[in-house]
Amino acid sequence: MLHFFSDAAYNLTGFNIFYSINSCPNNCSGHGRCTTSNSISSSVYCECERYWKGEACDIPYCSEDCGSPDRGYCDLTGEKLCVCNDSWQGPDCSLKVPSAEPYWFLPNVKPDGQSLGRASHKAVVHGKLMWVIGGFTFNHSSFQMVINYNLESSTWDVVPINNGPLQRYGHSLALYKEEIYMFGGKLDPGPGNVTDELWVFNTNVRSWSRRTPSPVLHTQHFAVEGHSAHIVDNSYGEAIMVVLFGNSPIYSYLRHVQEYNIRTNSWSVAETNGALVQGGYGHSSVFDSSSHSIYVHGGYKAFPGNKYGLVDHLYSYQVHTRTWFILKEGGLARYLHSVVLISGVLLVFGGNTHNDTALSNGAKCFSSDFLSYDIVCDEWTVIPKPNLHRDVNRFGHTAVVSNGSMYVFGGFSGVILNDLLVYKAGNCGALLDAALCQSAGPGIRCVWVNERCVSWDSSHTDGSVPASFCPERSTPVGKQCHEYSDCTSCTANTNDCQWCEDKKCISSLNNCTVLTVELARHPRGPLYLNPPPAMLSEHQLSIWRPGIRKNSQSVKNFTKCSVRTEEVCSKLLNCRSCSLYINCQWEPQQQECHALPAHLCGDGWNQIGDACLRLNSSKDSYDNAQHNCKNLDGNIASLTSSMQVDFILEELQKYQLQGRRLTPWVGLRKINVSYWGWEDTSPFTASTLQWLPGEPSDSGFCAYLERAEVAGLKAKPCTANTEGLICEKPLVSPNLSVRPCKMPCALRTTCANCTSQAMECMWCSSTRRCVDSNAYVISFPYGQCLEWQTGDCGSQNCSGHRTCAQCLQQPDCGWCGDPSDTGQGQCIEGSYRGPMKSLSRQGRDRVLDTSLCSRERGYDWSYITCPACQCNGHSTCVNGSVCEQCKNLTTGQQCQTCLSGYYGDATNGGKCQACRCNNHANVCHSSSGKCYCTTKGVKGDQCQLCDSENRYLGNPLRGTCYYHLLIDYQFTFSLLQDDDQHYTAINFMATPEETNKNLDMSINASNNFKLNVTWSLGSTAGTISGEEFPIVFKTNMREHRDSFSCEKFSFPANPNITFHVYVSNFSWPIKIQISFSQHSSIMDLVQFFVTFFSCFLSLLLVAAVVWKVKQTCWASRRREQLMRERQQMASRPFASVTVALETPEEEEELLQGHVEASPIAVEPCAGSCVAVQTLLMSLPRGSSAMPPPGQCGITIASALVDTSQQRAGDFKDKGSGLKSRKQHHTMHQGTCV
Repeated sequence: MLHFFSDAAYNLTGFNIFYSINSCPNNCSGHGRCTTSNSISSSVYCECERYWKGEACDIPYCSEDCGSPDRGYCDLTGEKLCVCNDSWQGPDCSLKVPSAEPYWFLPNVKPDGQSLGRASHKAVVHGKLMWVIGGFTFNHSSFQMVINYNLESSTWDVVPINNGPLQRYGHSLALYKEEIYMFGGKLDPGPGNVTDELWVFNTNVRSWSRRTPSPVLHTQHFAVEGHSAHIVDNSYGEAIMVVLFGNSPIYSYLRHVQEYNIRTNSWSVAETNGALVQGGYGHSSVFDSSSHSIYVHGGYKAFPGNKYGLVDHLYSYQVHTRTWFILKEGGLARYLHSVVLISGVLLVFGGNTHNDTALSNGAKCFSSDFLSYDIVCDEWTVIPKPNLHRDVNRFGHTAVVSNGSMYVFGGFSGVILNDLLVYKAGNCGALLDAALCQSAGPGIRCVWVNERCVSWDSSHTDGSVPASFCPERSTPVGKQCHEYSDCTSCTANTNDCQWCEDKKCISSLNNCTVLTVELARHPRGPLYLNPPPAMLSEHQLSIWRPGIRKNSQSVKNFTKCSVRTEEVCSKLLNCRSCSLYINCQWEPQQQECHALPAHLCGDGWNQIGDACLRLNSSKDSYDNAQHNCKNLDGNIASLTSSMQVDFILEELQKYQLQGRRLTPWVGLRKINVSYWGWEDTSPFTASTLQWLPGEPSDSGFCAYLERAEVAGLKAKPCTANTEGLICEKPLVSPNLSVRPCKMPCALRTTCANCTSQAMECMWCSSTRRCVDSNAYVISFPYGQCLEWQTGDCGSQNCSGHRTCAQCLQQPDCGWCGDPSDTGQGQCIEGSYRGPMKSLSRQGRDRVLDTSLCSRERGYDWSYITCPACQCNGHSTCVNGSVCEQCKNLTTGQQCQTCLSGYYGDATNGGKCQACRCNNHANVCHSSSGKCYCTTKGVKGDQCQLCDSENRYLGNPLRGTCYYHLLIDYQFTFSLLQDDDQHYTAINFMATPEETNKNLDMSINASNNFKLNVTWSLGSTAGTISGEEFPIVFKTNMREHRDSFSCEKFSFPANPNITFHVYVSNFSWPIKIQISFSQHSSIMDLVQFFVTFFSCFLSLLLVAAVVWKVKQTCWASRRREQLMRERQQMASRPFASVTVALETPEEEEELLQGHVEASPIAVEPCAGSCVAVQTLLMSLPRGSSAMPPPGQCGITIASALVDTSQQRAGDFKDKGSGLKSRKQHHTMHQGTCV
């Protein structure tokens, strides 16, 4: 039985499976015939033609017969490969020795067993042997910890070890003289713990010894996996093992460089310079002895913001100066790959290139990519993949170099590999021309020296990158500069960048510019001044007007950068690693490490050691000085350290230079006749400050600093004043006040506590391990975890599954049905063949044991499908699969649940029992038995408690719970939420507060309810101590009011009388309002007058307000009326009237003003009560009785006249003064009101 399982952590699109039965693969590829074997199984195989091999006859061998006999011959005994003569080489012996052309080939011998296969192992070359130690494998029983490969004879040898380290993978190896140093790694098989053990293997005696650090020189070192290590000489010539990066289950992905000194047997963490790099897991590194540099490439890394993934970072680490440099990236991210150094070129092969998403752009988990990085030219090149006619994709392999050849061994490509691949690099010595030598590659870097071509190393260059002979760079200079966010990373790389004042990294070909105050305040905006700010877009830069440039300062050398705390803290990825730095603090909400403020003491304070000091110049007494210091959250200073005294003396000298002399109080007082002590209770020893001659005086009880130049003290009465005071307070780092870090995921041992912190941890049930969510991929690089949880844990092994359906969902579980054939049985470990048992408690190996589910005894083993009858042992089946009648208080199609009012796990023969709710519930949860209490205020799994936090009192075990009501308050209970749907009753209790007043009760609800009101002589905490007497009992009501007389119920004689209100039989949802009140029937005089005058003043105020509003409204209406009248008058219809002066005498009389005024037109208004009368009037004249020149002296006037006393005919011919005036003018009805 084959079970195909896809890890749910990889978001892939699925997979396809093809299979064939008893057929030759690919029909032998046309290079052979399909033949049946003579074995019992009669299997078929390909019988290949000459010069073809492989299971499908698809691999050619011995092309052109290896050039036999001149160049070599075909060896048909082993792998059927060419064996070349001394002057020829290559897969077909077609290349001369030496040759500048590289090639891949398979060695002539194959490992003799699967026990050699492994992944995430490590290998080193010592002499003619390649030592391979550790690694991961699926077959632990036959695994050999140490093996070696003879590079000359192409043979493998297994090294048996009796006592030594446990099997592990993800460790590191480093060779020093005759010894191999192995550090760290993950122990496997077992709990999967990451170790910090250091083991040494002696290649001469072939034995292990463990190195325990010296306790005298011991400092913290970290247990890591997925790291790398090299033994090098430091700047003092001492041999040290440099351990780079790795993943720690406690501190996450480390960016530290750990150093182990072989001579002193001690560990330390290096203080590095240069770029701020990010550490990771599964990178590859190689040491270049000519430049004393370690090159580190790729890896799986985590970043701030809970981001993680593959990278293609390339760093160089200078061992002597402990300096990091950032080199060019190749653009192809990977981890668990290999890297070697040959002829000045890094060769990168294979690795895992999948980015854990379905959108991986074709990247595969198993890669055969072959890349080269030219160190001196800082350029990447993709080299053709190996053409070996077989699948060479892999990750988790190892690679070493010997005699200019790269040996690749093992790895993982869906199966554990045990093959060996060899890459023979080109030889520079084969190039006889200088031009060809300089242009050699890719995969090799040659230089022409002394009329011959040799391999490049750091001695052939002046240190400049790229060198002068390198081709033009494919990426423009400075293009990647904007990616760097700190000064050191910006200036310690090969991208030719510079760091500007405004904290931006730009190309060194550009000028640093800043947005100055002048630019920001320019009235036409910063675009009208020069130069443009660095934050402007390219379009804005293109339209910038020429003018005076304002360049800012820039940094081009990382040694001139100051490393900021926030830059270091941002690289720390979990709480534990953040807590290692005193100036960093972990923010649990954002899951990020932030830098603490630069001044931990605060404004005005100075940090001196672990204390904060402050010098004030105020003039006060000692007690006032102490009070001032306390107002600043400090105390008057006890200067007990020389560092504090030196700081104060320097500050006093600064005051003296300004012309001021301070004599500040210090925290030193006389305790008794001969004893002086500091305020912090420490004794005065005169080690930092001394008494001046003749001091202390008998009259002085407090000390002050009289002469700063000699640190001399003088005593003075505490009530006297002096110039200045010194305050101090302890330095408290903010990260000491925050909550401690949570337990790391790796230390959690159960699924429940692993998944209790949301998505921070993940539980792998198949390995029973808890891992960090950002380290899941690296924790199981070879698919060891078959199933993981972040929430509901469920069952963690086969025996925890109680139904056949749940059991068969697990690939390693089967169902053993009992003879009753009712669906009852047992889930146990097994396979298609039958049940299996483990050989050991911790081991994974199992053997078949059919006695666990014996068919002879009537048991039935199911692995693919469940039996038809699945009634959980509570019923027999009719028609094969239908449960006939569920018994044992169960129900459901498969009798899988308990009846209402009962609880339990009815699956697989489980029992049901009645709910235990103390008569406060009828139903409970069918599985847990938790009661759904029907009385509001009663809580608990068995309704055994009162909700005392919400004022419910009582004892539900002996009665019920009551809500304690306050007198003269109205309470509203809204039972509207889904959690309230089980409530059908609520109870209240109230005790009169005054014995001489009646108690009134009022209750109403939105639904009908049953009401029962009783009283008792007393209750204690809701428990009735005496007999209850009924008062009211009503049903199907929504409102009720009642009053309880203080005389009838004898309130004075029964001060503890309590009234109980039982509201029940209501439906959800409901809203209930209830109140108890006591009001006096006779109001006293004081209360009467207070109430009367309060009401009178209130009414008076209301009347004043109403009168003011009325006045305002009346004025508004009057203004509107006047406006309307004016508009109506202005809109009257106009008419023309002709007036003729017929005789000169009349005209002269008129002009001289001797004529009586009479109307020339009368316009009656509506109702004929008033009219508008128009007249001709004479204007005033001077002494000449004549109008001024140019004027007639006559004007027209209008007046509103009362016509109610006149007849209509009176309007005719009243103007006798104008005898010959034309009459009969038209009358118009006016519009005035």
